[in-house]
Amino acid sequence: MKTTQSFIGHNLTVESSSNETLVGRTGIIRDETKQTFTVETNQDTITILKKPCVFTINNIRINGNTITKAPHKRLQS
Repeated sequence: MKTTQSFIGHNLTVESSSNETLVGRTGIIRDETKQTFTVETNQDTITILKKPCVFTINNIRINGNTITKAPHKRLQS
């Protein structure tokens, strides 16, 4: 998976975060902005800041700091 493609619809797991309550949360990415993911979990829908987190998205480890561009601008890269 390249960081220049859309993440919407992909599986996400929070591997690390400055917000410890997010670590281990998993779900499907339903929306994305420059700074956040909206993730549908089994329990609810949550919004997660990208910057302080490391994610696994479809088995690829991604540092949130590297994907903080507006999705449409990142896709043009």
